[in-house]
Amino acid sequence: APGVSTEAVVGEVLVAIESLYDDELRPYGRIIRKRLSERRQACNADAVVCGEDPCPAVLAAAELGGQALKELCEDCDLIRVEPEEGGEWSALLLSRAPNFVDIYCSTDSYPPELWAAAADYFDGLAAPGGALPGGRYASARELLSRRPGFLEGRSLGQVCHIMQIAISQRNLLGYFNGAIVPYKLSTSMMKTRCAAEQRPCSS
Repeated sequence: APGVSTEAVVGEVLVAIESLYDDELRPYGRIIRKRLSERRQACNADAVVCGEDPCPAVLAAAELGGQALKELCEDCDLIRVEPEEGGEWSALLLSRAPNFVDIYCSTDSYPPELWAAAADYFDGLAAPGGALPGGRYASARELLSRRPGFLEGRSLGQVCHIMQIAISQRNLLGYFNGAIVPYKLSTSMMKTRCAAEQRPCSS
């Protein structure tokens, strides 16, 4: 953006990557862009409250396209860009050891008390407005914002993993019309019931 130095934009990208380390989330390019967009939203909201203009560097960083962001990271001496599966890439900080949660890991090391509380809570998502947005990252952020007690002290990365296990292994959650809902209301459960009753499911 005009009037914004490259150094200032790099600084914003580094702050975004640092925050993903704090969340125990591997900083994939697409996740960095999500975080930069979140920072822009927060900056705009703060500017409205304070009656000031939003920070130009925050806005400029959020406007970076995927390729431009990758090139900026590649040119930064503090970042190592690594290729990932499916054409993805990640930007690792040379100054911090990786501490990321593998959100697709099938190992469930969470205590039974957490899952008992989670089952009760997720059952309540059947209420109007209770559904969570589709996608592990978006749903985990929304869930954390609701501050359920059983997630106290958990990082965003851990919550993404908990959501993954709740969907893929424990059948506590499922999808319906693109949203995450209690499994009993999900498309998967509907298909299971239809199969058991040997009748076709309406789409």
